Amino acid sequence: MLAKLATEDDYRSVRLAAVKRITDQAVLMKVANEDEDSSVRLAAVRAITDQATCVAIVLLDNSSFDARKAAFSKLTGRAALEKVASLAKDPGTQLAANVALGKTAIATALSEAANHGTNIHAVIGAVALGERQDALAEAGQLLCLRCARMQQDYRIQELLKMQQHYQGGELAELLELYGTKSLAEAWLNCGDSALHSAARGWAKSHNYLVLKRDEYGGWHMDF
Repeated sequence: MLAKLATEDDYRSVRLAAVKRITDQAVLMKVANEDEDSSVRLAAVRAITDQATCVAIVLLDNSSFDARKAAFSKLTGRAALEKVASLAKDPGTQLAANVALGKTAIATALSEAANHGTNIHAVIGAVALGERQDALAEAGQLLCLRCARMQQDYRIQELLKMQQHYQGGELAELLELYGTKSLAEAWLNCGDSALHSAARGWAKSHNYLVLKRDEYGGWHMDF
């Protein structure tokens, strides 16, 4: 009865109450992977006590990101992390597990991505899945800079995806959170209209004037 309520009831409050009373790991995994409501998915992950079930959620490609992140945070055993590192198809998930195992330093990976563009998607994925907020901010700024400088649409889409996971607002809000003057100027001159508009918004909120350079035609900011 509880399993049916947790997986099939139309009301979020009913599903949430049922999940909190369930101990069946398979049912909790189903809810964590499939429920349409984030609070119910996260309640299901919190109720999971089995490391193997957490590993399975982390490794599932069709799991919601919030459930995967919550499940990853519950991987306390080295054996579970080793399994994720060896079986994960997603490079970001694999890197996050190796960071948690102490095999890789996230600072080193970020530095290599910033300087050489090495494994940038894996670094962003690893930071998003397993790292703290200051590292997330650093990774966000890194991705903003690279997509602006390289004018690559798919990197801009990755930025949007990352913002939706953590901030839930418009593109301009991410620049507001992670922005610097040099970053905003890079966005102004990258050739992408959405990034240019976001940079103008950042300049206005930080009391900068957006000015056109003379013979070179580029944009810059000044007070």
